[in-house]
Amino acid sequence: PSPPTPSPKIFFMIPRPPTSTRLNCRRQRQMCIRDSLEVAAQGGEPAATPAVDVGDDPGDIEPGVTPAVDGGDPPAGTRPATRGTNSGLAPDAPPEINVWYGSPQRFGHLGVPQRWVNILGSASDADGIASLQYSLNGGPQQSLTVGPDPWRLVEEGDFNIEIDYQDLQSGSNSVAISARDNSGQTSARIVSVLWEDGNTWSIPYYIDWSTVDDIEDVAQVVDGQWAIESGRLRPVVPGYDRIVAIGDMNWQDYEVTVPVTIYRLITGGPGVGILVRWNGHAADSFQPHYKPLFGGVGWYRHYPGEDAPWLTILGMNNENLAEDRNRQLAMGTTYIFKMRVETVSGGNIGYCLKVWPAGNPEPAGWDLSGYGNAPEMSRGSVLLVAHRSEASFGNVTITPVQDGYTLTANADGPGSVAKDPDKAAYGYGDLVTLTPDPDAHATFEGWSGPDADDLVDNGDGS
Repeated sequence: PSPPTPSPKIFFMIPRPPTSTRLNCRRQRQMCIRDSLEVAAQGGEPAATPAVDVGDDPGDIEPGVTPAVDGGDPPAGTRPATRGTNSGLAPDAPPEINVWYGSPQRFGHLGVPQRWVNILGSASDADGIASLQYSLNGGPQQSLTVGPDPWRLVEEGDFNIEIDYQDLQSGSNSVAISARDNSGQTSARIVSVLWEDGNTWSIPYYIDWSTVDDIEDVAQVVDGQWAIESGRLRPVVPGYDRIVAIGDMNWQDYEVTVPVTIYRLITGGPGVGILVRWNGHAADSFQPHYKPLFGGVGWYRHYPGEDAPWLTILGMNNENLAEDRNRQLAMGTTYIFKMRVETVSGGNIGYCLKVWPAGNPEPAGWDLSGYGNAPEMSRGSVLLVAHRSEASFGNVTITPVQDGYTLTANADGPGSVAKDPDKAAYGYGDLVTLTPDPDAHATFEGWSGPDADDLVDNGDGS
């Protein structure tokens, strides 16, 4: 096209398409082909009943908290704190209800990462907690499980209220929490829940923890008490599936990159990594619920009874899709974890994982890759997972994995435009050089068009 002024040397970064296109694009092609990986589809039917968790069987938990693999303490200022117990409370005092993330709490303002919103906290009393309940917007009382239990509730008095977002009204909601101790005394706490309906989490998505004041501004805590310290996110108290959700239940094919530092792996099958295509826990009669619904998890896991941890990818039913038993990570050292999920030919779900030391160049290939079989989750958000581990997570980058972006560059006048590489479709983030080729006796004038402002001058007309 005829342009304003000549602007030499141009690199063109393929822009992402509108949200509707990004979220609905399905790409039926061989997984990881661009990285020259060889992956073999796995057949067969999945297990009839999904495992209870993405971690271990509660029977594998050893008494106490004994370090299995120890890399020393986290850096100063990042050592997990210990919440108070019932000791020191007056015997005649009513129960104390501590809501970890305060009131009000916002959900849905970024999008919907899972079916549930979570109100987390703990109740304590010198005489012990006899019962804990909650009600939503003046509705009937619902009983809560009071920790500890072998799964999601780690410490004495912990609770996790899971509310289906479809039960929330747009705007302000009231969650009334009531506790009764063993001497009959009661107390109550009201939590205001602000629900924003109709939002879709944007992708690409990036979190710089050093700029975040409240975790809820950029993510949703599903389990555990988390804190941001020294520009990193970490669980305050290690335990079963300490998890934070990022993204939208409608996300499909994407890559997640995050620096991870593991300080200590605790007994009971600990693991740290990235879970993809998260939908939340399946509804059951418990509060909180217990059976997770997810696609796959790529992590560093120490299985009970094994001598050492290793890298592995698990599918929805805890099916082992890929592993490298010879790969050990140094405790206290930061590594970059990169996880990819995509729907591939035949409707299977492809997973890839690579892990490398922070500061080193990214390896060209993947460390692990494998297929999950139906019914793997076709869509879902991202979880950062610290399962019975002391670990921290750095800045998070999530980008879509899809080909199909087209680039059109026409000459307005005698001549042509060369594209390098010249492809019918490009992937997100592909770099393309556009070079003008005017005919004899013609002169290149410049670039124009709706994407001209995205061009980077290369100094020689391209």
